[in-house]
Amino acid sequence: MRITGQVRRTFGLAAVAAMLIAAGACSSGGGNESQRLPPNDKAAIEKVFRSELDRLGLRLTRGALVDLEAGRASPKGTHLAVYVEPMGPYSADDYVGSIVSVTKVFAPRAFDTWSGLVSFDVCQEPMPEVDNRAEPPPETQVFVHRRGLSAVDWQRADLSELLAAASRLSQGSDARREALLTVFVADHLRDVPEYRAAFDRARSDAQASPTPSRYR
Repeated sequence: MRITGQVRRTFGLAAVAAMLIAAGACSSGGGNESQRLPPNDKAAIEKVFRSELDRLGLRLTRGALVDLEAGRASPKGTHLAVYVEPMGPYSADDYVGSIVSVTKVFAPRAFDTWSGLVSFDVCQEPMPEVDNRAEPPPETQVFVHRRGLSAVDWQRADLSELLAAASRLSQGSDARREALLTVFVADHLRDVPEYRAAFDRARSDAQASPTPSRYR
């Protein structure tokens, strides 16, 4: 999720772990806001999803709640921004091949777990030896709004279905002020054969040709 300098500074400070949301807030239920939203703490977020990310050879590098309207990190934000990076060798093919699987780590589980969560985005970051900045531009990003969740069969979805669903939603009547589902892929990954094949299949499935989203 592209965010302001103020948010970047917040991510960089230990204060982002301000434990305004107890670690026990990982479960849904209850009526107060802290139980309806994810913990606003990278370590606590990582604990929820670590086993599935480990299986993919990925680790969480950043994670926090964001108030999209205000454009800043907030313990009461209803958007969850998460960033992952490879723990070992990772090729361009791997980045493309993991777009759907890494999104499935969070969809639909994040929405099922936290009833107050409105949206999330997950970014695959470059390997540190490629770009060792604290906040490098992502290689891929998928943004999912709760209202866009049902557009995809998350148990069976592949990349072409994800691209086609994003295209259909961008053309639909619900595409007003807020995006419901977007997929960003860095320019240099769009020539990966798996991406090209998925893009071509999505073009035949969607009512309109899918257009690569910009990094949000």
